[in-house]
Amino acid sequence: MSILSQVQTGRKVGPIRAVIYSEPKAGKTTLIASVPDVVIVPLEDGQGTLDYARTPQPKDYETLLETLRELATTDHPYKAVGIDGLTGVEELIQEYFIRTRMDGSEEKYWAYFRGPKQSASVWVEFFKELDAIRARGISIWCAAHSQLETVEDVSAGSYARMSPAINKYALGVVTKWSDLIGHIEIERFAVDKGGKGDNVKKTRTTRSTGTRNLIVQDTGSHMAGNRYGLDSPIELPAENPYSALRAALIEAVKPEPKKQEAA
Repeated sequence: MSILSQVQTGRKVGPIRAVIYSEPKAGKTTLIASVPDVVIVPLEDGQGTLDYARTPQPKDYETLLETLRELATTDHPYKAVGIDGLTGVEELIQEYFIRTRMDGSEEKYWAYFRGPKQSASVWVEFFKELDAIRARGISIWCAAHSQLETVEDVSAGSYARMSPAINKYALGVVTKWSDLIGHIEIERFAVDKGGKGDNVKKTRTTRSTGTRNLIVQDTGSHMAGNRYGLDSPIELPAENPYSALRAALIEAVKPEPKKQEAA
């Protein structure tokens, strides 16, 4: 059978591979925990009062891989897996890399030995483990903290934007792997505090409206994007934040109406 005889047409949509990042307490864990039938692998103590299924917290990279491989090979009722979060994964990978590939060198030599760049291969292995879970029809949801980074753009020059708080080499692997990268933004407006009058010193601060929006397109100020053609922003309801994203995804991947043939 020839290769060309096996060419396929139509859209191919598999379980989502999502990265949701935000500032602390903005609701990324709440969003992932609202995904139906999810089990979360906790890498940090961020549960608070949330009630969700979770594995024991891995204390080293080997235990993390053991957890993922069990999710990929054993029977269980879960249809989604959450990683909370990538900052914790980075810490485990750093410890693992120093211990196994740098002869136990001190952590302070991490940058000197170009550890973040060389450890990108470990990140590739990590996401292959997640893809093995996804191959069973299970969606993957990763949480991450946010950071403010400076981007050097040949067209626009230098500018600041929010991005997931992991090193740039790991971020490159994450960007290639994910189907959706979204930033949860708490809606705010500027407020000037102080007395009246032109000569009175005022302080500019902000107030929140309480609305949380998921940014899923690159706005310049946020690293974001998706492979589904989703528009930004997606307002996340407080009770079930995943419901709004789910509705947008269903609308994006629904079959296109068949074109009527000309008479």
